[in-house]
Amino acid sequence: MNATFEKHVYSVLGKTMVDMLHQPALTIGKTVFTRQDLIDKLGCGNFNAATRLTRILKELDITTTSQLAKMDPASLMRKKNVGMVTMYIAMCLLDFDDYNVEQWWGWNQEKDKVVKFSTYKHNLARRSKRHAA
Repeated sequence: MNATFEKHVYSVLGKTMVDMLHQPALTIGKTVFTRQDLIDKLGCGNFNAATRLTRILKELDITTTSQLAKMDPASLMRKKNVGMVTMYIAMCLLDFDDYNVEQWWGWNQEKDKVVKFSTYKHNLARRSKRHAA
């Protein structure tokens, strides 16, 4: 956000809003993106999903986008509370660091007959339950 616009936000919405925009929203290792960074640099603005992704990446001990890019997206989707928006934030993060998101997914929508993300995640969950039993 440029300085002029920040002054407008400050004068209209107040210091609390400006301060909120400068709070960390997504952390991967030592790299921290503020809420404003999510909007300006990553092109996404779901702060809750970004916070969720931060927690999950920490659980998985993923500290770089390189490690995230090497991870199978299905492994990320199997984590509790990971949905479309959390996956979208992960995709934005990879795209920001110039990783090929389509290669990361590694699935062909026509070949795999996957119409939507929700169907894909549902099938993964069903297969996981079958293998766990």
